[in-house]
Amino acid sequence: MKTLVLSLIASFAAVAGLAPAFAAPTLQVSRELTVIPKDSTDNLGGLPADPATTVVYTLTNVGDANLVLTNNVDVPSSANAVCNISAQPAASLIFVGGTTTFTISIGSIAGPFTCNVRLFSSDPASPFTFTIGGTDGGSQPPALSVLSEGEAVEDLDDIITELVPDVRAEQTLTIVNVGGGELQITASTLTVSHADCSVTPSLSLAPGAPASLVVAITPSGAPTYRCDVLITSNDPARAGVIVGFTDQRPGAHLLLSLLGDRVEPDASVDLGRLTDRSYVLTLDNVGTVRLSNIAVALSGNCRLDSTALPRVLDPPTAEVSPAIPVVFTVTGNAGQPVTCEIEVTSSDRDTPSYRITVLGDLPPRGCSVGGDGGLLALAVTLAAIWFGRRRAIPPDRRSRR
Repeated sequence: MKTLVLSLIASFAAVAGLAPAFAAPTLQVSRELTVIPKDSTDNLGGLPADPATTVVYTLTNVGDANLVLTNNVDVPSSANAVCNISAQPAASLIFVGGTTTFTISIGSIAGPFTCNVRLFSSDPASPFTFTIGGTDGGSQPPALSVLSEGEAVEDLDDIITELVPDVRAEQTLTIVNVGGGELQITASTLTVSHADCSVTPSLSLAPGAPASLVVAITPSGAPTYRCDVLITSNDPARAGVIVGFTDQRPGAHLLLSLLGDRVEPDASVDLGRLTDRSYVLTLDNVGTVRLSNIAVALSGNCRLDSTALPRVLDPPTAEVSPAIPVVFTVTGNAGQPVTCEIEVTSSDRDTPSYRITVLGDLPPRGCSVGGDGGLLALAVTLAAIWFGRRRAIPPDRRSRR
């Protein structure tokens, strides 16, 4: 009869989900699948003195009853390091076979260090204590990272920016310290051509911190400009980085100008009342390689006066920026509006057919158009092109992205 009663009691306990009286929880601590025995030392080896290193430990209930963590995990003592519990276990109740974690932060290491960790629980063998040990593995140096619109910028990269002449514009580089020490930045302009250029002179960044390096550029009316910025730092692996800002794009690129102003492809230029009949259209190569297969065609109220136009146009060099002047004459009846369609074809892959439209109104009969004043203006324009193009620009640099 006694055996039958005990059997019934055990069956009832099993059905009710109650643990037998002799069941008990058991706390197990591990790091990266390595079990840490109670009262042992977990040796982490060499760690950077700063910034602090975070280490995650896993708590597992390997007993046959639910485990309750009865207090926060703490570090009662440490030596040669600052040890803090940066994340307590997410739950105080750990079911049979269940797990949870805690995180410890170890920093300001000065030689061999120890962190004594203590955990209180419903495990009959509580408290569970163990020691974290290691040594100063050397401080991590600062590390420089340069970004433009979220993309990494390498040494001698060019950033292509098409800016409005004589208008100040700010370009921003993002500097990030991806290393472990304080990053010191000094920036200066290295090569400036046909622009006013200034840059944030210095920055100081803590580990992991970003900052903005602002480059202010005011380009002149020249076909191309350049502003090279030198960024120096105390990063031992990347002491200096040169970043170029320019509108001189890789490849061959055509630019048309009329009366000294740029004219974009497919744009219309209204000259209003025409005081002259002869005008000069300027062809520039704002790329980095030779522009070839150049051909000019006019239609409407205009005719081409230039003959034997060059078929090629070199990019700017250290001595001169070549240009091709195209002289055309406006035709039509006095007092009538005129429309001149101009198409320039070339090896420019982006704009193989560069079309513009020139509009204007011829004055009524009896008004002087294109007399001696027109010829003088034409001569002055051609002279300006000849002398203005002979200007120094930065020498060729290494191949860039």
